[in-house]
Amino acid sequence: MYPSIKKWIIFVLTIFLLAGCRSQSDEQDVTKILVGTDGDTKPYTYFDENNELTGYDIAVVKAIDEMLPQYEISFEVTEFTGIFAGIDSSRYQMAANNITKNPERESKYLFGNQSYLYNNAVIAVQSDRTDIQSLDDLGGKTTVIKPSGSFQQAFVENYNATHPDNPILFTYSDQDYLKTYQDIMQGHVDFALAEEIMINSMIDEYQLDLDVISLPYEQTIQIMQPEGFFVFPRTQEGEALRDAFDEAIVTLIENGTLSELSNTYLGRDYVGNITINQSSETTTESMPNLFDIGLVFSNIPQILAYLPTTLWITLISAIFSFLLGFVIAMVKHKRIPILTPIFNFYVSFMRGTPLLVQLYLTFYGIPILLQYINYYQGTNYSTNSIPPMLFVIIAFSLNEAAYSSESIRAGLEAVDPGEQEAALAMGMSPLQTFIRITLPEALVIALPALGNSLVGLIKGTSLAFTCAVIDITAGGKLLASRNFRYFESYISVALIYWVLTIVISWLLKKLEKKLKADEQEEDGKHVESPAYSQEL
Repeated sequence: MYPSIKKWIIFVLTIFLLAGCRSQSDEQDVTKILVGTDGDTKPYTYFDENNELTGYDIAVVKAIDEMLPQYEISFEVTEFTGIFAGIDSSRYQMAANNITKNPERESKYLFGNQSYLYNNAVIAVQSDRTDIQSLDDLGGKTTVIKPSGSFQQAFVENYNATHPDNPILFTYSDQDYLKTYQDIMQGHVDFALAEEIMINSMIDEYQLDLDVISLPYEQTIQIMQPEGFFVFPRTQEGEALRDAFDEAIVTLIENGTLSELSNTYLGRDYVGNITINQSSETTTESMPNLFDIGLVFSNIPQILAYLPTTLWITLISAIFSFLLGFVIAMVKHKRIPILTPIFNFYVSFMRGTPLLVQLYLTFYGIPILLQYINYYQGTNYSTNSIPPMLFVIIAFSLNEAAYSSESIRAGLEAVDPGEQEAALAMGMSPLQTFIRITLPEALVIALPALGNSLVGLIKGTSLAFTCAVIDITAGGKLLASRNFRYFESYISVALIYWVLTIVISWLLKKLEKKLKADEQEEDGKHVESPAYSQEL
């Protein structure tokens, strides 16, 4: 019996071993490809009602995946700038996000030779508007552009460089395209440069009341490259993947699959103008220039041009937040009825929600509130006339006040009650006691925590760009958008913030030492006072 069982055990183990070897061999034959995409550029890449990643770009990649058994393709969603950082770090083996070529981008990344998309440029304007019909009519008009290397950004910046006497009036903003188109409908913005595919898709889905002015090919190429490409790392592996994708795209064009996908996801057949390209670029064996240390330092002077904005936001927000935080701290310290639970709720909400969310609520919530006021009160407040800086300062002040209030309250409660009682016994009024004894000591105690909050505030200003305010971080992002050198640009930004925090920390230490010295000197005077000694 025993030898028989032993033979069966050996037989089963052999089967599992062979199966494992087979599985390992199969895995070695398949190369895993992770595709970076932002999932926020409808109709190319987005999440549907079932929270599934979909879109034209995604569908094309999936169709190609079925044709290439040597690859196993999956997707990862990140912000647009993170796509290229992922390619640089080899996390992503390709990018699918309706990306167009330019010389600076091609110097760092490998673009497909075969495009999978053809797009015309258009101008979107308010319905029935007649003063904008071509690119020649854009001077002096207002628009909103994304600072992420978009074709709108490149065109407007070049246009203004060649038309300094009548430039396009633009605002950088990370707001989505739908918000921009709604601003056009409401008359807040004059026009938007757009891709024909995207604007048509959004008009159909959201019933936008816009006029779309189609531009001829000659003007389209002034604004954007009409063809979209997949992007790969400039390596031998990237070249092999690029070549496989190029061949697959040609097959999809010839068998009609690409036209079907275009009709399904884009609403029309945009494949007809695609030119089949059989050429192939060969990469060199040398390591691609993934990091340019010289660019880190050459970026710094250009980014420093936005330093005043960062400092201004920090200074004004710090002042208002300290004043509001002091009021909140006093209310909670004195336990004033009604106000105390209200401020407890306020502090809990501001400390328990992300600052980015608070910025969005302020930037979009205040205009909505004003529209309700206009409707019910018959007023005519213009939300478009409110400078974005005001929204930023309001959001940062309200957020920082919640933290400052707790630091100040802790300082007030840490003051020795005996000193306050002694001051009252000397004949000081409660107000004099608070001003001369309690408040100075409380501020000295709270200063380290307030200093940390100030350092956090100056770093938090990096989120100001969500409200169309260009600070240091936004300046670095704008620089990198032209060549996708985000890694170098963000290092430049990090160095600037680092120096700022070092300087602020040094100043706060000096202030803390001075306040402590003044407090000790004041305590010495009290000790020498006969009346003070007698009362003690």
